[in-house]
Amino acid sequence: MRSLALSLLLALLTACCEGHAASSRNTSMTCGSPYTLVGNECLYFMVFAKVTFQEAHYTCQTADGGLANIISATQMKAVVDYIKFSDFKSKDFWLDGTDSEEEGKWTTVSGQPILMGTPFWASYLAHDEPNDYLHKEDCLVLSYDEFYYMNDVSCDDKSHPLCQAPPTLTAEDEGAATALSGSLECPFMFNPVGGLCLAFVLWEKLSWTDARQICHGMNGDLVAITDIEVLRALYMHLQDENIADHTFWVGGSDAEEGDWRWTTNEAVDMGTPFWGLYKYQQEPTAGIFGNCLTLKSPGGYYFRDDSCHEKHNPLCMYVEP
Repeated sequence: MRSLALSLLLALLTACCEGHAASSRNTSMTCGSPYTLVGNECLYFMVFAKVTFQEAHYTCQTADGGLANIISATQMKAVVDYIKFSDFKSKDFWLDGTDSEEEGKWTTVSGQPILMGTPFWASYLAHDEPNDYLHKEDCLVLSYDEFYYMNDVSCDDKSHPLCQAPPTLTAEDEGAATALSGSLECPFMFNPVGGLCLAFVLWEKLSWTDARQICHGMNGDLVAITDIEVLRALYMHLQDENIADHTFWVGGSDAEEGDWRWTTNEAVDMGTPFWGLYKYQQEPTAGIFGNCLTLKSPGGYYFRDDSCHEKHNPLCMYVEP
């Protein structure tokens, strides 16, 4: 039952949210052989070679490139989608990343920082990667066993190089590849995160249905996360604001078992890089006992299924009336 204080708070909310966030980029790019355009990068999955980390660096250099460095959530999704589409079974791929110089400080060989956390690194409810198992794991792979999330392994292991070379822009695209973004204004209690107006209801833990009702009272609904960049922005916001100890309900469910849908009726993206891991399986794993979608702490704030009757904090998205 809604508390009097919360009812009074909801009565004060105003419904005004104007603005938008947009970006544009021409992508008429080409890649020289043997590279393939994956997202906005020219990549070469060298599936015929299985080498150590150092040997992978040399091998990519001989192919006029270097080991790939994943620098955005969008690129991460593009790479994983390409791997799944190409059906590269049982293959791990080296990426340009190591903490051999200073434990826990992950950089490329040239010193560029490696992005950490969601949606890049494997995360279980019991632990997160990288974990430096036996103090011997200092190099970076996309791991088949961990559903193509990033994992730290021994640099002497043998995996396949994932090489990257600069794309070639057409003449008309030179100087036209600048992203433009607008401002986003959000109403009271909502914050701009990843191009959405979000409200983190930290003061109430409710069932999924009751959480959705709270969002309705705030002129919104449980958030639908349909873009991997939103998940990344949300993860970073929770870390920056020191509120990463809450588990949130979001607006996904599978009322028809296995058919995960947002409250907007859009299909929920399945697999990597959205869903977390549990005992070396990929979520969802609860079957008929878990029909509602959470972002859990612990668990890296990846998607996880849970009983709709559990009580978690609502994560609301403003919806213009």
